[in-house]
Amino acid sequence: MKRTQSCLYRTASGSAPYGHTATLPERESVPESSPLDPFCPDLRRVPFPSKLTGVELLKPGVRTDFQNHSNRLLEWARSQGKAHLMSSTSPAPPSSIDSIVVQYLDLLFFDGANIGNGEKVVAALRFLLPHLGVGPLKTELPRCARSLRSWKKLAPGHMRLPIPFEAVLLMAREMWIAHESLACLALLIQFDTYLRPGELCEIKVLQLIHAPGRSIVPGMQWGINVRPSGIGLPASKTGGRNEALLLHARCDLVLPILRALFANLPLDAPLFDLTVALYNKTFQAAAKCAKTAHLEATPYAVRHGGASRDYFEQNRAIADIKLRGRWVTEESARRYQKSALYQKQRGLLTSLQLKQSKEVLPFLRHQFLLVANHIQNAAKILQRKGQPVTASSLLSKARELAHPQH
Repeated sequence: MKRTQSCLYRTASGSAPYGHTATLPERESVPESSPLDPFCPDLRRVPFPSKLTGVELLKPGVRTDFQNHSNRLLEWARSQGKAHLMSSTSPAPPSSIDSIVVQYLDLLFFDGANIGNGEKVVAALRFLLPHLGVGPLKTELPRCARSLRSWKKLAPGHMRLPIPFEAVLLMAREMWIAHESLACLALLIQFDTYLRPGELCEIKVLQLIHAPGRSIVPGMQWGINVRPSGIGLPASKTGGRNEALLLHARCDLVLPILRALFANLPLDAPLFDLTVALYNKTFQAAAKCAKTAHLEATPYAVRHGGASRDYFEQNRAIADIKLRGRWVTEESARRYQKSALYQKQRGLLTSLQLKQSKEVLPFLRHQFLLVANHIQNAAKILQRKGQPVTASSLLSKARELAHPQH
C-alpha cells in the first residue's frame, strides 16, 4: 500500500520528497543469466568482504537478495542521471552517494515498502562500494542513517510474535501424526535452545554434545555445539563459533531418539534432514492442522517463544537468556523476550487447546521411547538391503517396526 504525502508531514529522511518524476523499478528477481553491469558487479559471483556491520553474510540467498536490491537502485539512479555515483571503479565521495541514495529511500517509503527493504538497500550498497567501509553507518552515510531511523519510527517493521509452548506442543503432535518425525524433534529442540532456523537445519550428528567417544552415559546432560570450527559451516549471525547449548531437563523426552540416532548415524550425517524451506512448509501445515495459524507464527518465532517463556516463567534471568540466545547485548535479548506478548498469544488459544496441550507431552514421550527402541534394528535392515542410512530413513523404518500393520 502506497503512502501519500497527506498522511505524513515529512518524508522518512526528514526532508521534502524527492524524485516525483521517477518511478520505482519492478521488484523482480534478477535472472542468473543477466549481463554484468559496468557499475554494479554481480554479487553472486564475487567474494564478499567477511563482515557487514559485524555480521558474516556468505549464503547464496543473501547474495542474490543484495544483487536484486543493488540492481534496482542502479536502475533508478540511471533514470536520474546519477548512475556514475555507483561506480565501483571510480567511486564518488560518500557524501555524494548519501545524497542520491536517501532520495531512493524516500521513494521506497512512499511506495509503501517495509523498513527491511530500505535496510537491505543500504547493506547491499556497502557491499557494492567497499570504500564506504564497515564502520558505523552514521559516519559514512549520515542522511541514510537518519532516513532509516525516521522510517522505523513512522512505519515500524512487522514484529515477530512469540509462539507459546502450548501451541508448540499441539503442532509437534500434528507433525508426529503426519509422520514428519524429524520436524517434530527439531521443533521441540528449537524451542528449548532458541536456535535460529538456519542453524537448526544445518546440525550434523557430530555437533551433539555427549560423553567422550561414541559411548552413551546414562544421566549425562546432552546438548548441541552450534557452528563448530572445521566442518565448513560459517560463523553464527553474531560471529560466534563452538557455542554449547545444553538441553534443559524438561526437554528430556527427545533424548531416547537422539541417543539412538547418534549411535547409528555417521558423524557427518545431517541430524534432521531438513532444509529451512521444508521446515517452514511443515511448520505452516502443522499450524493449520493444530488450529494455531491465527497466532501468525513462523519458525523464527520459536526462538522468540522459547526466550519469552523462560523469562515469563522465571526459568532464567535475562543474563542467562542472553547467553543462551547468543545475543551480543542485553538490549538485544530483551527485544527477543516478549513476556507480555507471550501471555497475549497464549490467551488466543482456546480452553480446549490448552487442555489438549497437557496431553501431548506424555503422548510424545511414549512414542519417542517406543520408536527409539527400534532404531538399531532399522539400521541393520537398511544396511542389509543396501539402502541409505539417514535420520529420515531410520525413523521411518523404526516407526514401521514399532507399529506393524496387521
